Amino acid sequence: MKTYEYQVLRYLPDRVSGEFVNVGLVLFQAESRFVKAGFIRSVSRVSSFFPGLDGRNLQRRLRHLEAMLEGYADRLNIDRQVRLERPTNLESVTNRFLVKDDTALQFSEVKYGLDDDLELTFDELYDRMVENYTPEVSEDIRTDYDVWKKLYRPLFEKRNITDRLQAHKVTTAKDVIEFPYAWKNEIWHCYEPVTFDLKKSDSVKNKVYRWVGRLDELRTAEEPITLQLLAALPTDDPELMAFVLDKLDNKVFGSATVSVVKQQEAEQFTRQVHEEIIEHETK
Repeated sequence: MKTYEYQVLRYLPDRVSGEFVNVGLVLFQAESRFVKAGFIRSVSRVSSFFPGLDGRNLQRRLRHLEAMLEGYADRLNIDRQVRLERPTNLESVTNRFLVKDDTALQFSEVKYGLDDDLELTFDELYDRMVENYTPEVSEDIRTDYDVWKKLYRPLFEKRNITDRLQAHKVTTAKDVIEFPYAWKNEIWHCYEPVTFDLKKSDSVKNKVYRWVGRLDELRTAEEPITLQLLAALPTDDPELMAFVLDKLDNKVFGSATVSVVKQQEAEQFTRQVHEEIIEHETK
């Protein structure tokens, strides 16, 4: 497993209010000299938050930054002089092209992770950190966020569960793993939406293996948790669905107990969570 770094690019026009929208992502892995960047193509979502936005200027700046980073990534592997400069951390890369000043575009703090498939990792981080804030053009469940937005969030909001949830971070030997939705009684109960209903079977299997690697890291965590994957499964392919469940459902990784919630169980599952929270609050 390789340690990688990533930063989210934020559009933050007002430091006082602190309101921002994620507009891009850069991922870096030092040993393999891997740099990949991606930025939003449409600024309509940003405009909905900040009506006075100069959309053309923002798009122009994002395209320029993207081109500069892509060019640098190419040169890092073929240009001898650039190779000799060999960057050791992500900030030494991003600071070349966007200095820390008072402009509205700001990179977040550097975060870290472990994975072998850096291309897949980038795509999934981009979906989670950037595309989550982009308007959907289809009712299909295509991303992990779609699972939450279109399947589980309406059910959770119906039972007033959403406001009772918060993000929770689990510290492991080599990482800090954050789960977006969680609540606590004796232990933390964590939920993470995830789709395995992808077009290619290889993509499904690669995503499963990535999850197994991530969960394996939980073996080194001290605190006990339950993690339930709120899943969209490949129901049209029973063999592939069985593969997902065999690897991820009803498993124990150290002090973490992991299970998969299927689409058809969503209503019943939500009712159960609501009952457990109410019981805890009335003790």
